[in-house]
Amino acid sequence: MRNRSHKGANALMVTLLTVFVVILASRHVNPGVMNEGNQLSDGELDNSDTVLWTSYIDGPGYDYAKDVAIDDYGNVYVVGYADFDVFGEDDAIVAKYDSQGREVWRRFWGGASYDYGYGVDVDSTGSVVFTGYTRSFGSDYQAFVCKMDPDGTLLWNVTWGGAPPDRAYDVAVGEGDNVYACGQTQTMGAGSDDMLLLKLDPSGNLLLNVTWGTSQHERAEGMCFNSTDSIYIAGVTMLSGTRDVALVKFNSTGGVVWNRTWGGTGTEDGQSVDCSGDKVYVVSTGNWGGSFVLHQYNSTGGLAWSTSKAMGGNADTYKSLACDSHGDIYVLSYNFTQII
Repeated sequence: MRNRSHKGANALMVTLLTVFVVILASRHVNPGVMNEGNQLSDGELDNSDTVLWTSYIDGPGYDYAKDVAIDDYGNVYVVGYADFDVFGEDDAIVAKYDSQGREVWRRFWGGASYDYGYGVDVDSTGSVVFTGYTRSFGSDYQAFVCKMDPDGTLLWNVTWGGAPPDRAYDVAVGEGDNVYACGQTQTMGAGSDDMLLLKLDPSGNLLLNVTWGTSQHERAEGMCFNSTDSIYIAGVTMLSGTRDVALVKFNSTGGVVWNRTWGGTGTEDGQSVDCSGDKVYVVSTGNWGGSFVLHQYNSTGGLAWSTSKAMGGNADTYKSLACDSHGDIYVLSYNFTQII
């Protein structure tokens, strides 16, 4: 989740899930979804919740949409992975649609093994960056970042990692069209897994890689920028012995400004983060049934409030949130509860 104008603050995206419809609001989302027909699906609503269009990518197997971005012209970009067997097993896929929902192009990326697309963003030139993790290039899973021009031509791709698995789950374009990706790593850091932040220049050259973590398990799920180009990463830490929400603020050079954790004796996972002015919002899930918790922090790390919302269902997972220019907050859920 990022707070930048080219993410389309007035657009609402929808994705159809196995058993219900969720609304992805404004700029950027991380659905992690599959619809009833095992197809990638995306659509657009106007501000009155009227469906303007919907579109599908129908493959021979299971196809997942994981993220959405919108450029200044209303073009929509969807990233995920699909079982089309273009290169091998599951391949990362990115598709571009115009503002009327017509598919402009789709591209696959990967190798002979498994390749998963997870995050997508658009830079000031209209080029598309997407991230995820791959097992096609290396001895285990490695994080990757790819960049394509507005016509879908691959400009560069880079992988990062070592012998242990490393994964990227979100990507953001920052100042000067530098590219940031976050995820988790076992290659470096203090524990078995640590939060990972990568920064690349517009040509794909690695500028920095930093980690945050303890001797326990940490993972980054989502990231956003505020107006001063500070970076907020939300995810999970097991510092207390159980999974807790983690929120870490970095400056643009990768320095940790502060970190905050939130949780109790149960399981709490930070799923997504977005910024609105000097306010930072985090949505978290845990062992509360069909509920989520929404947290508001200020830019200095102070927790202003936390509130929970019960939505029902046996296995609801609230994966993403976004803030629009009016200060409204949208929370995304997917539901794999079987209806009998």
